[in-house]
Amino acid sequence: MRTVQNWLKSSRNYHAGVVIIQPYCTDKKLWQWITAGNTPDRLKKLVELAEQLVSEKPKATVIQVAIPQIKSTTDRSLTQRVTEMPLSDDPILTAIQLEWKAPYTRMKYLQQKLDDWGESNRPEAVAVCKTICKEIVELDAEINAVWAKRDYYLEHGKLPDQTAPDEFVVPTDPKELAKVIEATKKGIRRNRLKAKNEPDNPAHVERYLLYKQRYKLLTGDEYSEKN
Repeated sequence: MRTVQNWLKSSRNYHAGVVIIQPYCTDKKLWQWITAGNTPDRLKKLVELAEQLVSEKPKATVIQVAIPQIKSTTDRSLTQRVTEMPLSDDPILTAIQLEWKAPYTRMKYLQQKLDDWGESNRPEAVAVCKTICKEIVELDAEINAVWAKRDYYLEHGKLPDQTAPDEFVVPTDPKELAKVIEATKKGIRRNRLKAKNEPDNPAHVERYLLYKQRYKLLTGDEYSEKN
């Protein structure tokens, strides 16, 4: 639904509107008329359908829509979502922001390319615009998923569906304790390298921090980073 809201807030490109609204329109005759070509009347009707979708009480005779429910500790609905994902000193939020940045930058670029094509009804223009619009819709879904991941982390203090390092008991035998400490240090180094190579993957950052926590439990000291 956020995709529809974004379209209403944008330049309302006809070709983009067709791709975005099509899954929600159940009136086949109306849709056949709308997609016959770009005219002011058809664009106006697209806008009306989009506004029905984002209103509190859409008309079921024309539109059928399922609104996703995303809970957030920041209490933001999709309509209130800020455009830019805020920067943070939290290393996991930083990784999430980097994960968001690539698809968001690509989507903004494609939106500009779409505007460059204008509202032409030439077959080649329509074909190109449809391809661009489909990618924009896919990117928007990807971006929404990253926002949902961020909201989950803010609420729960961990990433969704991530497995923490295996449960362990601090050995009482000095030799066994030394082995566990060495394995933990390897886990720190391994995940630090992964986080360095893939800074936009928050799962690597989370596991790196979890292994550092384990090290402190085992030794009572903070892990000393080595370059």
